[in-house]
Amino acid sequence: MKFFRHFMNGDVCRLPGGRGRSMYSNTTGRLWCLLIGILVLFSIGMAESRAGQLALVVGIDNYLHGSDRVEPGKVLNLRGAENDAKVIAAALREQNVYLPDDRVLLGSDATRENFLDRWNSLQSEAKAGDTVYVTFAGHGGQEMEFAQPLDEQQGDGHDETLMFYEFDPNNAQTGRLTDDELYTLFKDVGSQRLILVADTCHSGGLTRAVGQSSERSRNGGRWQVNVSLDDVPETIASEGENWDSLPHVTYITATADESKTVDEITYGDKRHGALSLSFAEGVRGAADRDKNGLVLRRELEDYVSYQVATYSNRLQTPGFAPRGAAASNTTVFAIDSDSDEDAAQNLSRCEPQMVDEPVAIQVTGGVVPEGLTGYEIQPLAALQFQIGDQQTRVLHEVDEVTRILHSGEVSRRWQSVIDKYRLLRSIDHCFDQRSEPLSISLACARTDGNCDVARRISEKEQVTFRFGDAGSEFDDAYLVLFNLAGSGELQWLYPYPDDPQPLDTLPFELNDITIGAPAGRDDMVAALCANNPEPIIELLASHDGSPAPPSAEFVRLAAAERCQWGRYATFSIE
Repeated sequence: MKFFRHFMNGDVCRLPGGRGRSMYSNTTGRLWCLLIGILVLFSIGMAESRAGQLALVVGIDNYLHGSDRVEPGKVLNLRGAENDAKVIAAALREQNVYLPDDRVLLGSDATRENFLDRWNSLQSEAKAGDTVYVTFAGHGGQEMEFAQPLDEQQGDGHDETLMFYEFDPNNAQTGRLTDDELYTLFKDVGSQRLILVADTCHSGGLTRAVGQSSERSRNGGRWQVNVSLDDVPETIASEGENWDSLPHVTYITATADESKTVDEITYGDKRHGALSLSFAEGVRGAADRDKNGLVLRRELEDYVSYQVATYSNRLQTPGFAPRGAAASNTTVFAIDSDSDEDAAQNLSRCEPQMVDEPVAIQVTGGVVPEGLTGYEIQPLAALQFQIGDQQTRVLHEVDEVTRILHSGEVSRRWQSVIDKYRLLRSIDHCFDQRSEPLSISLACARTDGNCDVARRISEKEQVTFRFGDAGSEFDDAYLVLFNLAGSGELQWLYPYPDDPQPLDTLPFELNDITIGAPAGRDDMVAALCANNPEPIIELLASHDGSPAPPSAEFVRLAAAERCQWGRYATFSIE
């Protein structure tokens, strides 16, 4: 403000050594002076907006040595990595993170050389205490670690790599950045806070194995390279690699399990990575649960973990490093928005006109039965109907949801599946964004505790669902539980007339549950409401044993309640 006051007094536009004589003496001159001052102030404001948060964003769909189908010596091209980069870039810019166009590297611009050049440029501008975001969406690969003890802590004998545009499967040392190199880059800037988001396969080594993946997995393969100790960064060669020794780095990976692939998902009419999409939503403010303008690591982890599990049908559990209480309480980013305005926007999401839209479906092998409503056909839709001679297989992404026999009321069964996914979409839109999603976990006796596997119906395994976090206390809350089968049929679970309500502690357990026929995907849905949601209970309970209720009717009732919603997908096979 001092600079501006001097300008208004005419000091800025005086000639040097002019003893107070103004540089301009007429009205036009003063206007030019005013314009110059405004431009100077604008430049200062821009410089200040750049300070504090900077970013470098990468997304690669089509590789130089890529192909749209699996073939030897080629990298499988992707469809959603550049969408990821664009949505993350937009979200960061909305929060005034400094991200110039030349630091958004897409496609052929996303070479190793360009990445390192932009990193060095960013570092020439970054200051101590700044927050730097680096995101990468594309293929991740593995290569054999050539010597011990340089293998990272998980001890799998491999280096993990980010694969840039020019990566050559026939010369695997070309166009890749190893975890050793990335570790060294980050170790050298310990005065900054770094957030790395790697939406690739094999990214967990940079710190439900179902045996299947879609045609667009981000698994770049495993490669043998010819390296020597001279090719390893000096820090790695002398000290080894320990990501937990970098407390200034928050490292977020698409999966914490190196054995799992990372498939692209369909969101709207575009392909994406579940991690990138969730991170972008978190940056926009969804992860700021207490609406204080700051997102802590634990807030981001809770939000992203829930969203990734939901988007990926529980096939992905993202990884966060380092672990520990100190890391969980660090601030990851600041939200540049008004809390009251955010709250109003969040509540407005639960309006019928915003959620009562057609569900996108993909149909192959035949035509849609007559009389269906609430759908539109899209070539890349997540919900797929594969019509065969005797039956139609229904899939959501790579998971089989149900099978519809070509006899009886075929149209009604198709409609029931479509209505289920319209209701699930409404639930995702309508849970209170000012509160965390209601946590749901599954305890199982078999499969060595791995509850995310597909269960065989013939085994009649009993499982336990837990709702809410242990030790949670509150002044009375009302719990609502129901299941949506793969066929779309609603199964009412809680409360019944003699069930205790309201609750005053969590978790709440639903014991001795057996997953039965028909096989496919079931979605357990739960709500914890501040007041007794009698209209919602009446609507849902009235559909017990029937298809899901109309999403518009659900939204109309849910908009009047303040509830935490959560859902958990389970899978069964014959």
